[in-house]
Amino acid sequence: MGVNTDLKELVKAKNIKGVRMSLLTAISKDKNFSGSFEESWRYCLDNGISDSEIFEPHDGRDMSNDTTEDNFKKLRNQLSTNFSRERLDYVKKIGRKLYPKTEDEKITKESALRSNFLKKNRKTSSKIWMSIATALVGAFIGGIAFKDAEEESVRIVGTIVGTIIGGVAGYYLNKGRNIKD
Repeated sequence: MGVNTDLKELVKAKNIKGVRMSLLTAISKDKNFSGSFEESWRYCLDNGISDSEIFEPHDGRDMSNDTTEDNFKKLRNQLSTNFSRERLDYVKKIGRKLYPKTEDEKITKESALRSNFLKKNRKTSSKIWMSIATALVGAFIGGIAFKDAEEESVRIVGTIVGTIIGGVAGYYLNKGRNIKD
């Protein structure tokens, strides 16, 4: 699936009318709201467009709960002239009843969620290992620097200080480092 480039550009430009039309197109492709629409909606919210900007006040036109394709199309088309929260809720409700998720869609969505979870954990794990590695290098350097100290406490303090400096260096290295998903 994925968010299309056009929507990304519209969000970046804060083109609310364009965002609405892109979301309307996503509804046409994702009638049961199980994939691309929700992904597109989340992208908008995560990138500076609030739902209060997307929604318009309801224009008062009557809306039917009839679970028919004609009613779904009618309400979906009305979103192009009035993208209200109430109308979108009706379209979602009807779409989910008319076009239930298939098993393939359920499996694909679960796989995507699992994949995203693993990517995030891999990224975190990589940062943790980088911090540990730099702390160990710091400890090693601190130990070497103070190895000739006569008092054992000075050697221990040197190792501890080296570990702290290494840990801080690891933190700052990770902070500026972009680990690709």
